[in-house]
Amino acid sequence: MDAYAECPCGSGKKIKFWCHEIMSEMQKVERLRENQPQLAISMLEKLRHTHPQNPWVVTSEALLQIQAEDPVSARKSLAPFLKQHPTHPRANALYALACGQTDGFIATRKLANRAFKLCTPATVNTVSSVAVGMFYDHRERGEDEPRGLRGGGLVGVRDRRAGLGDHVRRADRGRDR
Repeated sequence: MDAYAECPCGSGKKIKFWCHEIMSEMQKVERLRENQPQLAISMLEKLRHTHPQNPWVVTSEALLQIQAEDPVSARKSLAPFLKQHPTHPRANALYALACGQTDGFIATRKLANRAFKLCTPATVNTVSSVAVGMFYDHRERGEDEPRGLRGGGLVGVRDRRAGLGDHVRRADRGRDR
């Protein structure tokens, strides 16, 4: 990882000037993600005790928890962080995804809309997962046109945020099949 690259924490600063002190540990976590996700989560839990408000640590842990099909733990990890950082794009997107998986995406529509509004190019994939989850929840209910994906909800976001529209259009095409 290049020390002069933009920090994955979402601060917009360079790694060298923001999260440099945890870079070596986070690189280890990245290597463990694929083959040993539980060990990666354990490393992130330890890092969270020494860096409790670091966005890179908190959101990486939540993402791994979601991928390990433990969205309840992801919610518990993200909730205190979001109280301190309510506009963090990746944390909001992951929180909406975790809540959607536990409570259903329709029940968490406000969280999803917040994630859509705060979407950045770095969070497009997570936000599009929320949109697809909403789509399938509506589809299971037999509703023709999900609110939030049409009529000013996500459509407005698509116009403002590059890349998100492609994910939504792909999800839309799948509906007709």
